[in-house]
Amino acid sequence: MEFTKVLLAKNQSGIDSEILQNQTHQNYFQECVNDVLALGITMQENDLLRFFENPKAYITDKLTAGENMQVGGLKLNKEKLFDLIEKPTGTNELIEKIELDKQKQYFNQFTILTANRFKIIENIVSLNSEFMERIETMYSLYIETENQQNGYNKVIQLVNLINEINEIATYKIGIETDLGEILTTINPNDYSSYKVSHEAIKRFV
Repeated sequence: MEFTKVLLAKNQSGIDSEILQNQTHQNYFQECVNDVLALGITMQENDLLRFFENPKAYITDKLTAGENMQVGGLKLNKEKLFDLIEKPTGTNELIEKIELDKQKQYFNQFTILTANRFKIIENIVSLNSEFMERIETMYSLYIETENQQNGYNKVIQLVNLINEINEIATYKIGIETDLGEILTTINPNDYSSYKVSHEAIKRFV
């Protein structure tokens, strides 16, 4: 039977930090989406990356409902068609803004690496479920195999036993101590199992 992994711990502060680091990107994308909406153009859930990869082609597709135009039997590409069709007021200004942003050294990497982290739901930009799941996994610790589960259960037993010992011990077992001094081998050549060393008695009064 396949082992079902078990969530052991989650670093919520790490998750929150990752979300916060994407806030600047999210704000920028929301501004751009608002500019597109102001043109009377609707955007679908997964349109963000397609828009930034080629805004002229994207807007042309939207304004022409995806239809192609031919002149003299030759099909015009979307960017050429963009120059010919009638566009809403403000379209050229938006394209100029995006093109200026793309000239910034970080921008292409910025859009390619982050735009696919977001979705557009009812005109609101937010992190998509795939990215959220990825950062949740990144900052979570799981028991992933039966062997890990068995080992972890043994560690729990050991820690519980150490706590019981510390309740009655004069010298406590702690992080800074060496557990080796309370163990001795059952057989001289077998280092897989142990019994309590007689020297352990020195921990108690």
